[in-house]
Amino acid sequence: MNGKAKILLVDSCYEADSLSQYEFVRPVQRLLERTGFPCQICHISLLDEERLKGCDKVVLCGTALKDNEYLNHLERYTWLKEGDWPVLGICAGMQIIAAIFGGEVRSRHKPAIGLEKIEVVRESDILGPSRKIEVYHIHSLDVTLPEG
Repeated sequence: MNGKAKILLVDSCYEADSLSQYEFVRPVQRLLERTGFPCQICHISLLDEERLKGCDKVVLCGTALKDNEYLNHLERYTWLKEGDWPVLGICAGMQIIAAIFGGEVRSRHKPAIGLEKIEVVRESDILGPSRKIEVYHIHSLDVTLPEG
């Protein structure tokens, strides 16, 4: 295992082993494994304490544009408040984190699709130093930031 952290990829798609997993979860798995980070995929409906104990980091993966089923099951994510792992939320994953910590997930007037420049306001291990970067996004929901 070359000393690197074991990463748990949480699949939040509408059902376990759905076709969406191949579009929104497995590419993250391939990228991580190609760079030497061992990881495991688990659908949120199958996630248990044993799997959480076996990981060092967590990635909440995204879902399809119209797949908002995770919003009907936010109770499945309350473990986020109890854990001490670093967590990265991609798209729907970020919306889940915001909702669990008190933010609001709300519909946009129209979906946002394409490249957009964003400002990295604080240096991070993933995005590097503060600067403007161009990212691809596809989403139909927004979030408000939780307090704090």
